[in-house]
Amino acid sequence: MRVKFFLLRCVNDIRLLVQYRQYTHQRFVSLLGTLALLWLSYKFVHAIFSRGYLRGNPKVDHWCDREDLPAYFTKQDPEEITIITAFFNLGTYKNGPNSLDYTNPYQYKEWMRPLGRVANPVVAYIEDESVARYFQEIRSCLPETRTKIIRVRREELWSFRLRPYFKRIYEKPGYPQHHPNTVYPEHTSASHAKYELLEMAVKKNYFKTPFFAWLDISYLRNLDQTSFDIFKLVPPTTFNVDFVSMSQAYPHDPNIRAKDVIANNLVWVSGEMLLGMRETLVNFTSLYKHTVERLLKDGLACGDEQVIYLMYSTPLRKPKQVMIKTYMCHEGQLGLYGRDTRFLCLGYVCKNSWDKIHKPGPG
Repeated sequence: MRVKFFLLRCVNDIRLLVQYRQYTHQRFVSLLGTLALLWLSYKFVHAIFSRGYLRGNPKVDHWCDREDLPAYFTKQDPEEITIITAFFNLGTYKNGPNSLDYTNPYQYKEWMRPLGRVANPVVAYIEDESVARYFQEIRSCLPETRTKIIRVRREELWSFRLRPYFKRIYEKPGYPQHHPNTVYPEHTSASHAKYELLEMAVKKNYFKTPFFAWLDISYLRNLDQTSFDIFKLVPPTTFNVDFVSMSQAYPHDPNIRAKDVIANNLVWVSGEMLLGMRETLVNFTSLYKHTVERLLKDGLACGDEQVIYLMYSTPLRKPKQVMIKTYMCHEGQLGLYGRDTRFLCLGYVCKNSWDKIHKPGPG
């Protein structure tokens, strides 16, 4: 209540100053000092939580100590989706245009926790042994047979072997700089690794499922430290098996030049989730890797969302290539707001498809 009263007083003081000029010099100086203190406090808290000063692992909710997993969650559905994800420790890096936009490994560990209440089978490619153990703990309330953790070494991956080429391109004078896409070569490699690892997991089909979804390990971050029922992701009723499904973020201009897409950091579909069947995803990921290498030959490099934008542009489009079915949500739909409405739509549509079937009715 004291904080609320203090903030209301600040708002009222500013209103008096702007509208009526009913303000003493002493009170004005006091207000400026208070606002400066608030700003410094915010900067300090942000530094602690975003610049990587926190170490260790966030606490894991062992929900099975207080509730049971219904038996139907462990039965394989006819439309079962294998979730494929990965984690590479990229350290603390700038993740946007603003001065305080930083992301660190501790945050990612927090954001991956909701996967402990997702009953789909999960294939997780993880580099660090400590993170692999932590992810296993996150999934420990689910049957062991629902999780496969694969240790991976970045230097053995196609995507990370391209890192020196990305680095040389980003160091060119005048090359567009968009954090993190065209600034950090490691981040570029990690974004391309998604499609390489997705292809590997789809071909192996460890859980013998008909459908597969790439899910960024941070995808369900909005659910972290919230109360939600155990659920599965299932294909929406509008899912088309001949297409790769993705969330549409912005419109697509097929005639735009590659240099303009990179210069403006344009996005058509979100790379945070892809959904499809084996054949369509293998074809899609193969074309994706080909596009990355073609751009490199032209002296261009960018993040995965820009690559996909260019895959469907007129200059780079291939005949009979796999099409993308886009999903769009409106503001507030499925609890999504702002950027999340555009970039996270598909996953929440899949969750809602499960909830509509399995949510218990009132009473």
